[in-house]
Amino acid sequence: MKIDKSIYVFDNFVSKAKQTFYYNYIIKSFFKIGWEDVEEFDKRGYPCLHSSYTRQNVDQLELIPNLKKFAKKTPYKNIINENNYIKCMVNLSKPADPNFTHCHPKQVVCLYYANLNWHPNFAGETLFYSEDQKEIRYGSIYTPNRLVIFDGEIPHTIRAQNITGPNYRFSISLFFNK
Repeated sequence: MKIDKSIYVFDNFVSKAKQTFYYNYIIKSFFKIGWEDVEEFDKRGYPCLHSSYTRQNVDQLELIPNLKKFAKKTPYKNIINENNYIKCMVNLSKPADPNFTHCHPKQVVCLYYANLNWHPNFAGETLFYSEDQKEIRYGSIYTPNRLVIFDGEIPHTIRAQNITGPNYRFSISLFFNK
């Protein structure tokens, strides 16, 4: 589904079996403290929990070939490939985690929602803002097995999940040079 000229949303990214494989792979990953999406020094006191995936991990999960199938439906089809790949991060969010608006200049981001089950009342949306960050341009409900491909220059953030939902919200982010 095309949201606008720079945000594309696709549900049912992979089969149920592959979705389960991704989830089990993620929960066995090594998570550490310290990845910040923001440059502002005062916000660095709230580092994210994350797992940095190697290119070997990305290849084991067959992430790039799967992404390329959906990228064909976007203007990013010539960007999302092995040659433009930068990195892959798995974000682990917990209820009430602070998240800050940020962007990824000169990059295209492929964001995958990895939890197997989620209810919209749990929150955890990804919010995309106008350039001046005064308006929400689009909110992607955290939907299991959803892929969001977007221009990393769009200011965005995660809305933390609430305490009624799962303790952990997982997403996989892959970054590609424009």
